[in-house]
Amino acid sequence: MTTESWISLGRIGGSINAEILKGLFEAQGIEVQLYQEAVGKIAYPVNFGLLGDVEIYVKAADQEKAQRLLAEIESELRSPGEEADFPDESAGDIEPTNSGNKT
Repeated sequence: MTTESWISLGRIGGSINAEILKGLFEAQGIEVQLYQEAVGKIAYPVNFGLLGDVEIYVKAADQEKAQRLLAEIESELRSPGEEADFPDESAGDIEPTNSGNKT
């Protein structure tokens, strides 16, 4: 049995946004795993701040494809003249992480 390594693609605010992004990736053949702190999933979900963030993982082999797709999605959503950098605290935008692999 082989263990494939998973790479953190980044964090996104809110589980709904994460599920939408997961669906877009899976439609392109990219497997996705979502991770959210347990406290963010209680009866009254926390959907703000770090507790509302969902971390998105893709297989290491799909990392480049996932990053290209993410860049395409962000450019489609960006209005003309808007900066190309990642926004600091927007609920719908991916915040890249520097964390390592998840196995």
